Amino acid sequence: MLINWLKYIKLKKSKSKEIREKYAHNHLLNNFHLNDDLNNKIKTFWEKYGIKINTLWCRAWISVNGIEDYRYIPEEIFYTFIEPKLNRKDLFIAYVDKNNYDKLFADSGTPVTILRNINGKYYDRNYERIKSSHVSDHLKKYLGDYIVKPSIDSSGAKNVFKIQIDEQKIYTNGQLITIESIEEILPRDFLVQEFVDQHTVLKNIYPHSLNTFRVVTLRIDDDIYAVKSIVKFGDRGSYVDYTEEQGGYHCGVKPEGTLNQFAIDLYYNKYRTHPYTGAAFGDVHIPQFSFLLNFAKDLHSQLLYYDMASWDLAINKNGEPVLIEVNLVYQGIGFIQINNGPLFGDYTEDILDRCIKRKRI
Repeated sequence: MLINWLKYIKLKKSKSKEIREKYAHNHLLNNFHLNDDLNNKIKTFWEKYGIKINTLWCRAWISVNGIEDYRYIPEEIFYTFIEPKLNRKDLFIAYVDKNNYDKLFADSGTPVTILRNINGKYYDRNYERIKSSHVSDHLKKYLGDYIVKPSIDSSGAKNVFKIQIDEQKIYTNGQLITIESIEEILPRDFLVQEFVDQHTVLKNIYPHSLNTFRVVTLRIDDDIYAVKSIVKFGDRGSYVDYTEEQGGYHCGVKPEGTLNQFAIDLYYNKYRTHPYTGAAFGDVHIPQFSFLLNFAKDLHSQLLYYDMASWDLAINKNGEPVLIEVNLVYQGIGFIQINNGPLFGDYTEDILDRCIKRKRI
């Protein structure tokens, strides 16, 4: 328990620096202040758990979304006390390995994989072994644009890049590339997948990236709920959707599938239209969104060691959900709450009582 509190103190300092940086980049945040009643409710709420909260995060989120609530969860509390109780961190690597998805989530929609590198050895989509000397010839059977990405850690789009296969040659950014060159970037544990042709509604907002949904699912007793959702968009011609490293925008999605009136960037600036395309976010309705939420819940039902999961999902041109990635540890929750309000909503106290011992009064 003492170790957790030491981790919390260290992380709180880091998060305090992070939120102050956002205030420094967005002066509108400084113009908003919590009223005394809400400020007291927030502090009193966390005092029950022996935690003295930094209200700068809550203040920033409320200033942007206008949802006045005392149940927002700062990430330092989530990462230290909540997520480790809900999820088995010691097992997560095997579960988040994208090369395992077609086995773990059999018959679920995933992008078509044309090549896998697993622990330095090569396999096709069906896990049939390919000799290293035959890999280039195997790739050249497929014409078109593909995405190469790490199978275990692709957070922030790190080491994710496009290749084009044409006339028995492989290119990236117009330059010839070999499998040996790919191995210099990704020595092992990666995969090559087809691009997902996304639904027109999403393509109209931003056409260059696969604009993915982040859907948070939560197991309460024997039931799984989709508690919050956002959609992420790329920017400035990038083929990667929102990341803290490359920018872009995220926008809340209501349970019935309607987008919020505005999207938000890294520093919490609000945009009613996409700066690159001019497409409006407000009142856009995502087709088949209920199917996407049920898809996420069905996937989560297969993860018995994890009571919370954050799913990166796409909707293809036919309106069908596609699994891109599952996040089980260090699930970012700030951009969820700034769009949609408190992460757990009415489940908040149940979750906190399960994860943090209340202070004796």
